[in-house]
Amino acid sequence: MRLWIGRIIVYTLAIVWGVAGIAKLVSISLPALNQSPVPPWSAQFPVALIVLVAIVEIILAIMLIAGHRKQGLIGGLILLTGFAAMVALFPPTPAQTCGCLGDLALLDADAMLSHIILLLGLHTLGYAMVEKILPNHKRVRQPNSSCI
Repeated sequence: MRLWIGRIIVYTLAIVWGVAGIAKLVSISLPALNQSPVPPWSAQFPVALIVLVAIVEIILAIMLIAGHRKQGLIGGLILLTGFAAMVALFPPTPAQTCGCLGDLALLDADAMLSHIILLLGLHTLGYAMVEKILPNHKRVRQPNSSCI
């Protein structure tokens, strides 16, 4: 059961990271899609930084799917901690959306923080599940030398 829960968490996070990265790149390449009168919170940062973050998010998604779960989950925790720090240092106005998922999610300031906390919790739970799962699958039974 733990195996399936861990896999569901890891693959769900992979989808979240993949969608977030692709949505950011689409929002940058097609700015006409954003019809909001107030620019999103992420618009205050240089485009190069947003592109870099989007690429890292896509890499995290690939890592999680490709089996580098521990590294992907740790990378996600680091990236989310960075997001939380940026939200604390540059708080959004109440009318601003985050731009976290490009133009797909219109999260306000409170929802943005809740979203980060939820994802931090899922990464932590996923890491705990993967940590418990991986040793069981990598064990190789050694022949008993006393039987020889």
